[in-house]
Amino acid sequence: FQALDALELPERLSSRNLLRNASFEQDLLHWETRFPSSGRGYFEPCFPVAFTADDAVAKHGRTSLRIDTWQKTRTGDYRGLILPGNLGSAPVPLDPGKYTLSFWAKGDRPGAQELSLWCPNSAWFGDIYLPFKGAQALFNPGAEWKRYSMTFDVPQSMAYYLNLNAISASGDGHIWVDAIQLESGAVASELSGRPVEGMLTTAAADNFLDLKSPLRAALSLLCPPGSSGKTEVTIKDFFGEKLYAGEFPFTADSRGSAVIPLPLDG
Repeated sequence: FQALDALELPERLSSRNLLRNASFEQDLLHWETRFPSSGRGYFEPCFPVAFTADDAVAKHGRTSLRIDTWQKTRTGDYRGLILPGNLGSAPVPLDPGKYTLSFWAKGDRPGAQELSLWCPNSAWFGDIYLPFKGAQALFNPGAEWKRYSMTFDVPQSMAYYLNLNAISASGDGHIWVDAIQLESGAVASELSGRPVEGMLTTAAADNFLDLKSPLRAALSLLCPPGSSGKTEVTIKDFFGEKLYAGEFPFTADSRGSAVIPLPLDG
């Protein structure tokens, strides 16, 4: 089995924060749209794209999540199962116990906008269309960044994931969300990030390239400002065969950013 289908699990021990890409420095990696119009995706022409990683506005790091609040009301209740749809996190395995979810948010239509966060009951014999007790709340972000939180009890072991959606009575505007943190305990502690986060970039925004197009590949890193080190890059094909390996030094700038061009063209 290991020779044919070795499974690599995400690293979980270097941070109190149990969510991956919680500040959207890796674009929308580990996040996905859920429940728009009974299963139809935002890629259909009838839906505008509501969720974007915004590198012009951020509370933490370089990037935040921007939600376009084009929908005046939800079709249904706070879950937004049909419209406006949700952005959902990658699942996180949780043991029973008390947990706190916190995040920073602001909006450009104060008083008109509403942000909904809810966590489906994905436990055995649960209901993925309904939250478990205490794992749902509505927020009204103001014009300035503010930290919000909610604490809940996880009743049994489950694959936890977060859904969020937003509306505006004005039918326009944006809400920005940043530095989401899920941690064990009843108090929202100081934000805890990974020592290093990285993202592969290429000539195509989605890394879906034509065979004849240049790659222009680079590894974009986020780490403590001014830090330096080296990174090892390995490329494997579908069958796990190593196609490329290289080692590259890096030094982060004052924003904690480092970009390493990868010599993969030519």
